[in-house]
Amino acid sequence: FGAWCRATPMSCALFAADVAQCRRANGGYTAGLAAVLPLLQELDMGRCKRDYGFDKASPYGVIGAIGYPLSAAFAAEAREAVENYKRQGKAGSSMANESFPPLTHYSAHDSTLSGFLNALGNVTANTDEVRMWVPPFAEVVIAETHSDGTMRFFFGHPGEVAGGGFNFTSPDAVFAPLVVRCKGSASVVSATSSCRVPDFE
Repeated sequence: FGAWCRATPMSCALFAADVAQCRRANGGYTAGLAAVLPLLQELDMGRCKRDYGFDKASPYGVIGAIGYPLSAAFAAEAREAVENYKRQGKAGSSMANESFPPLTHYSAHDSTLSGFLNALGNVTANTDEVRMWVPPFAEVVIAETHSDGTMRFFFGHPGEVAGGGFNFTSPDAVFAPLVVRCKGSASVVSATSSCRVPDFE
């Protein structure tokens, strides 16, 4: 890779960041990679801000996030679930025994997840937390729709331990409430991990 890295150092650095992330999760993560990964992730975060972020007050990402279509799909499915509760006359009950699907699963690349977090209002071009812009392997965003018409958001990952098999029940798994942007009455925008479906839309 020597000649290619000399000719295109940024592409080389971003490739090395992917390699280090992969090896951290799957084996072959050397001390040298561990030492350089934080710097590589800083570079990758800058790229993600430029390519996937949107903040009209910032010179980064004026075209908007690629995650908006995914967030719109989340909102549409949440709205449909609440309407199903109401149609069946069971608002306020558990959905465990309902006939409609209780789970929708999307799989995406880390870059799509970065754009999705930006669309949710969790990260902006001014966010400098590497993990939010460069998600670790197997990062998960969970959106629960409750029968009372609220949505709750969580995110986490199983921990990148070589040979760990991405076990979400392991002690290394970390899940936390995910703060999103919701617009309530009088168009007041708030940052919260739980909001009404119409406020999320």
